[in-house]
Amino acid sequence: KAKNVEIIDEIEFASRYTKAKIIAITGSNGKTTTTRLVYHMLETAGLDVGLAGNVGFSLAKQVAEGDRAYYALELSSFQLDACYSIRPYIGVLTNITPDHLDRYEYKLEN
Repeated sequence: KAKNVEIIDEIEFASRYTKAKIIAITGSNGKTTTTRLVYHMLETAGLDVGLAGNVGFSLAKQVAEGDRAYYALELSSFQLDACYSIRPYIGVLTNITPDHLDRYEYKLEN
């Protein structure tokens, strides 16, 4: 940061190179189940969809090897901390509980 170098997450990086509609799922619990369910519903509907984030394959790899129309992404708070310009088509917050609050000074508002 002192040299004005941007530090970003792999999700943030890849999102800059895709035209896909991103469905981003986060929360304390239920992320994987919800992400896999969304992926399954879109795939069953015949849509061109990828699964990435904490499940599936690397979003950057999928974008580089042949972009998709949609991505279902499971995103942790740790990943989101290094994302700045990603704008999901749909965002899902499954729930908020005190998990990992040590990273946020034990305050939900942080």
